[in-house]
Amino acid sequence: MEQVRALVTAQPDLTSAELRQALGVECSLTAVWRALRRLNLTRKKSWSRKNKPALTSSPPGSTGGGADPWALSRFVFLDESGFTTKLTRQWGRAPRGQRCVGHVPTGQWQTTPCVGALRVTGLTAPLVLDGPLTTAAFRASGAQLLVPP
Repeated sequence: MEQVRALVTAQPDLTSAELRQALGVECSLTAVWRALRRLNLTRKKSWSRKNKPALTSSPPGSTGGGADPWALSRFVFLDESGFTTKLTRQWGRAPRGQRCVGHVPTGQWQTTPCVGALRVTGLTAPLVLDGPLTTAAFRASGAQLLVPP
C-alpha cells in the first residue's frame, strides 16, 4: 500500500494501467482501483491552482513598457454569419392537376450576411447587407465602424 502511495505522490497523473505497470505486480485494474480507494486517493478532473504556472498580464519576454498589448480592451473579434433563402426546398407535392404553392422568405432568392465586432464592452459595429458580402463592403464597414476617427 505504501508503494502505491509513493508512486502516486511522485507521479500523480498515472493512469491505473500505468500504475499497475510501475508496481510490477500482476493484478487486475480493479485491484489497483481498490487500493487507491483504500488510500483515499481519488482522481481529479484538473490540477489544483498551486501546480499551474502563475498567470501574467503580459507574455514572456515582453518589455512591459508603454500600453499593455495583451489588455483585453484592445481585442476586437470579428465574426461573419449569414442567412440564405436558397436552402428553401424547391420541390413539393400536390394532388394531380393542382399547383403546389410554397413560400420563399422575402419572396425572392437572396443572401443576407451579418457582420459584427465583439469587444469586452459588448457587440459593436453590426452590419447587415442585402446581397453577398464583398471585399469592398467589408473594408468600408471596417473603416467606418471599427476604426476610431
